[in-house]
Amino acid sequence: MLEIDNRGFTKTKSDLLVPKNNLVTPDRRKITSGELPIIFGVDIRLLTQNELIRLGILPKEGKLQFHDNPIVHTYTDINDNGEIIKIESDGQYFLETVIDEDGVLASYLPPFSRTSEHEHITIKEKYKQIAGQSIVNVGDEEINLNAAMESIEVPLNTEHQVMTGAKPAFILIVMPKAGLLPRDQWHKPTHRYNRK
Repeated sequence: MLEIDNRGFTKTKSDLLVPKNNLVTPDRRKITSGELPIIFGVDIRLLTQNELIRLGILPKEGKLQFHDNPIVHTYTDINDNGEIIKIESDGQYFLETVIDEDGVLASYLPPFSRTSEHEHITIKEKYKQIAGQSIVNVGDEEINLNAAMESIEVPLNTEHQVMTGAKPAFILIVMPKAGLLPRDQWHKPTHRYNRK
């Protein structure tokens, strides 16, 4: 039996905290972690691990373990007609954990895909492209994200969404201090970009 703390996180053997919540639907699996190097031609897990070490989030001797099968986020919200709607991200999350106090996610976004539209009320979010190409809508601004760029930070209370074109993307997401909050308070769904 898993031990769950009062914030809704479970401890793994590595002592990293893994969110336990109703936002995840693990049965919608498209690719496995073993396919990532084939898709991008590089060791995505190692690149992600090295970036977290460079950022000082993961200790130098730290090792990341990706989920073999990704998890997909599903949210419910109420539309303008008062109906309950299901919002599902196209992102496939191979890492979703807490390291110290920071929420850390890493996701694969297939070609011509998009994440759910959302904002953060109490935590900021940083995106770092590990491989591929993506576009991040941040409010009214559209930012072309690529692996050569430093991370971009999304301000509080700013609607945003990540999209891909013809090429896939693998993105590292860091939310400083998010581990201090229950997992269901990390994102608030929005409708700015009219995702159905």
